[in-house]
Amino acid sequence: MPKAPVLITVALVVLAGSARTSAAQTGAQPQPAAVADTRVRAEAGDAEAQFRLGRMYLYGDGVPQDHDQSVAWFRKAAAQGHPKAQNNLGIAFADGLGVPKDEAQAVEWYRKAAAQGEMLAQSNLGVIYSSGDGVPQDLAQAASWYRKAADQGFAPAQFYLGALYDSGRGVPQDPAQAVEWYRKAAAQGFPEAQFFLGQAYINGRGVPQDDAQALVWYRNAAALNNPAALYNLGLMYQAGRGVPQDPVEAYKLLTLGVGTEARTGGQQASLAENREALARSLTTEQRAEAERRAREWTEAHPVGQTSQPPSRAATRPALQLADLSVTPRRVGPGGSFVLDIAYTATDPAGSPMAAVTLSFSILSGGSPLFESAPETVESASGEAWKISKPLTAAVTPGTYVIRVRLALGAAVVTRDVEFEIAQ
Repeated sequence: MPKAPVLITVALVVLAGSARTSAAQTGAQPQPAAVADTRVRAEAGDAEAQFRLGRMYLYGDGVPQDHDQSVAWFRKAAAQGHPKAQNNLGIAFADGLGVPKDEAQAVEWYRKAAAQGEMLAQSNLGVIYSSGDGVPQDLAQAASWYRKAADQGFAPAQFYLGALYDSGRGVPQDPAQAVEWYRKAAAQGFPEAQFFLGQAYINGRGVPQDDAQALVWYRNAAALNNPAALYNLGLMYQAGRGVPQDPVEAYKLLTLGVGTEARTGGQQASLAENREALARSLTTEQRAEAERRAREWTEAHPVGQTSQPPSRAATRPALQLADLSVTPRRVGPGGSFVLDIAYTATDPAGSPMAAVTLSFSILSGGSPLFESAPETVESASGEAWKISKPLTAAVTPGTYVIRVRLALGAAVVTRDVEFEIAQ
């Protein structure tokens, strides 16, 4: 079995309370009376109404989009100690939305929210200390803040804390502790944690080596279209490790693992080379059968949807991406555009809020040029919401693809949208 992939710790940025989608996208825009009522309560000093009105202005939800107004209302609510408004005000300063970009101010507002136990702000501080943006880099502090969010059951923080223990960054290296945190996140259906739990079992790192358990967790993650799990599962079938050797099934899984998600050019080439080496050992009939199986898998597990094991399907969260658009679709070099993502997320436990992890990459000719750090947005469970991301175009003309990935527990949605940078 080839050596396990190197563990990569990914930064996580968290935004609370993304606004609901406009009627133009889902028909879910608040009625004028509801907007007016929110404004009356906000102007009377109701902190929750001020926070909600700030969200409306942030995303143009029932009112014209206005980042200055959004920040003004977040600031009013934050001054009254509203933790989600404090966290969102921190995001505004971090991104320069409605205020000049000021990382020190972002940290200050994250701290205020985190001190009240707001797990999203705690995760943001973990990111800040991991990256050293606005504060001196301090991985021990990053681990401390991730732990606070992880102890509240926040699956991404549990995974990233596990990654720190796995690599010995900011905490003493402790593979057993890494496995403990991976297991907590994996139990919530977090596919990356499921994959790394499989890695732990295949390598006997932090747990006794166990091919059968590695297969269980690789399969769980693979069912959620995790590309690394699909590929490593293919390697196990290729080598006959824990399963009967099956080159046809191996080729199917290697094909799915290579093709499901963009990687760096060198890594993609290496994975594809191994797959093609196996292909050369297959007969024409075997290769055709593998390709048929891959098509069947893709039909049953389309990118943008998540396969859920029947035993847990009723308890998994639902996630639907209603619309993905870029405005304008054609800009000049260095021009500004907005990426709008409309979705509905439903928390299976009946929580009024659902935390959705968002990341995106920009590709040219199938090769990734940029990959964002995952960030978590909190939306009202069962309601249609919208995320708007202001972006700046590169200077090289051409047609590009933005690949957006949303995850809610076990549910994963991926979709592409094209835009053009004109001459």
